Amino acid sequence: MNPGKYDKHVQFRTIRKFRSAFSNVYHASIQGHDATIMAKDTKKLMVTKCPTYGLWLEKFMKGCQKRMGEIVRPDRALSTTILLEILQALNSEWNNFPHQRMEIAAEGAFYVISFSCALRGEELPLVDLHGILKHWEQSTSSEPPHIVIAILGRFKGEIGENYHLLPIVTVTSSRIENKLWIGRLLDEYAKMNISSGPLFRNKRGFKIRAIDFEPQFFDRLESIQLF
Repeated sequence: MNPGKYDKHVQFRTIRKFRSAFSNVYHASIQGHDATIMAKDTKKLMVTKCPTYGLWLEKFMKGCQKRMGEIVRPDRALSTTILLEILQALNSEWNNFPHQRMEIAAEGAFYVISFSCALRGEELPLVDLHGILKHWEQSTSSEPPHIVIAILGRFKGEIGENYHLLPIVTVTSSRIENKLWIGRLLDEYAKMNISSGPLFRNKRGFKIRAIDFEPQFFDRLESIQLF
């Protein structure tokens, strides 16, 4: 019954976390070790006495969800027109503030890669500098010219570190200049003699989170709305 973010009470997706928390605590306790595991090949079935897995609570949770309903507020998609306005502003800053070109190039590359590759927030920090440099000359000089975006890590639920190569055009039909912004970022790294590691990193060399770009991104959107 506590007030929620979007309504006078919390949403169902919030209260169901209590069920998961209780289940995790139960199976981490001495009682949870009494669970029976039945396994064949790679398939496993666990028989447990945890109350949150009972039939009554299962029915209760379904009824609770139907009675409470859900308020869904997904983020609106970024249009090509707005992205072009953001890149135009960044290009103006690139010419006027040469001492900030590293930060400007990183922000521009972040936008074009996320947009052209349709990557989610947790996937963007996995973009690898060495992988892009390895294929840069060959891909940009081939016919048709393109750019290979290398993603290194545990991608989409995989186990272990793997490379995923995503080819994108140098310039899209809507005039998004992928090669320009990624190339600018590569040039800035070349000046610092950096050729490996995450493409998007902080000053200490560690990969950053996508949320770290949120303040700049929101500022860009607000400035576009004003003008």
